[in-house]
Amino acid sequence: MLLLSIICAFDVSIYNRANTLYRSGKYENALALYMKLKTQGLRNPYLEYNLGNTYYRLGKRGKALLHYEKAYFLAPRDKSIRKNLFLLKGKTERFENPFIHILMPLMHLLSFKESIYLSSIFYFLLMISLAGFIIYRGGIWQTSLYGFLIFFLFTFSIYLSWATEIRKNIAVITINEVIGRAGPGEDYDDVAKMKDGEEVRILEEKPDYYLVQVSNGPTVWVKRKGVEKIWGEK
Repeated sequence: MLLLSIICAFDVSIYNRANTLYRSGKYENALALYMKLKTQGLRNPYLEYNLGNTYYRLGKRGKALLHYEKAYFLAPRDKSIRKNLFLLKGKTERFENPFIHILMPLMHLLSFKESIYLSSIFYFLLMISLAGFIIYRGGIWQTSLYGFLIFFLFTFSIYLSWATEIRKNIAVITINEVIGRAGPGEDYDDVAKMKDGEEVRILEEKPDYYLVQVSNGPTVWVKRKGVEKIWGEK
């Protein structure tokens, strides 16, 4: 279990009790306390990670994956979060293509919010350096101009990488089975069945249904119940 890395306005005793219950194997009780913190509006990667661990122990693969993804979104550099996420998805952190193997970790070196803040800061410093270079020419202004340009492009590229992921509108199946139909209603024919833990891409939304793209499969309509967005919270 991981400790909260930041001080938040919440009852620490609840978190500590939940951790104790988890270590004692009382996962349902631990889950109730973790969810109590969640409903208080606490957004912390290690709370999400612990929720993922708890759901995994309870055999709820989809819920576990959902919270591991949320934890990774908030703290992509954490090795434990990344390891559990990749293990649950059945993937490896090593890629056959050496370029992809280097590029993928770099594109998630910062969290989404960190990439926004840092790219904004470096853009501001870049503009100051550009103004100084135009006025004074050369010297330290030219060096700082090139330096801040590199940092801005790097952090902005990470932001674009996360933004692309968010726009994909990926969701996770969090119940035992979801029926995919040819249209948004129970009168339409069954087309596919999705199991707990499968990921789908939401293409269209209606009050009670999602139009989703199944991985390597058809486009189908599913009830919203049991289909939860990974990026539902920013």
